[in-house]
Amino acid sequence: MKFREEAQVLNSWAVLISRYLEGYPEPFVHFRTQDYVAIVAINEGRIALVKQYRIALDFDTLELPSGLIEPGQSALDAATRELEEEVGLIPTSEPIVLPMQYIDSARLETRLYPFLFEYTREKVGWLEEEGIKRQWVAQEEIENVLNSGLISLSTHSGMLAYLKMTGAI
Repeated sequence: MKFREEAQVLNSWAVLISRYLEGYPEPFVHFRTQDYVAIVAINEGRIALVKQYRIALDFDTLELPSGLIEPGQSALDAATRELEEEVGLIPTSEPIVLPMQYIDSARLETRLYPFLFEYTREKVGWLEEEGIKRQWVAQEEIENVLNSGLISLSTHSGMLAYLKMTGAI
């Protein structure tokens, strides 16, 4: 399909894309943002989650540790960095790399690279980042947490549900 594209840079991580198709009076609009990682990390039978305020939603969310992939950084390096920064965990097992996902195919070009670390250790001397609170959920309780709707992001709920369904967690 042929279209004309215009891009408006909004800030260092978001670009507004307008695509004009012949025969349509208005453009199709979406955002191009930096790709990110989300991590399911297990430590002593517990899954690490983070609670933080999200300005776009105007409330605290409960979600997996996650963050942007910096330019020139691999998804695995970003996952390891975010895991240490957000929840103070260092992987002690090889990652299980899940399939890349688009988080909203109609409005965002953003790609999510999900990882599972079955074994981690706590970083000595780690301090919580301001505004981010580490939370723990026992592996055997994850189904109840999913059913409660407490996890705010559908991609994160989907990752956890998939891993639960396959027996990985």
